[in-house]
Amino acid sequence: MSRNIDFAQTLENNLSPDLWHLIELSGELGAVQGQPLYLVGGTVRDLLLEIVDGDLDLVVEGDALAL
Repeated sequence: MSRNIDFAQTLENNLSPDLWHLIELSGELGAVQGQPLYLVGGTVRDLLLEIVDGDLDLVVEGDALAL
């Protein structure tokens, strides 16, 4: 059975406001710098399982230290 999951909404609903704000700001900053930022790893798996524990794995396509 296929189902649609709104990952952003799942994260926003389950993360602390501080963590959600961090993700939003990081994504915006990456976009401004032309360095895409991705949520990866176990975080994505957990979202598919509808589990959010606050452990975030992010990767930047570019210079992470500059970001």
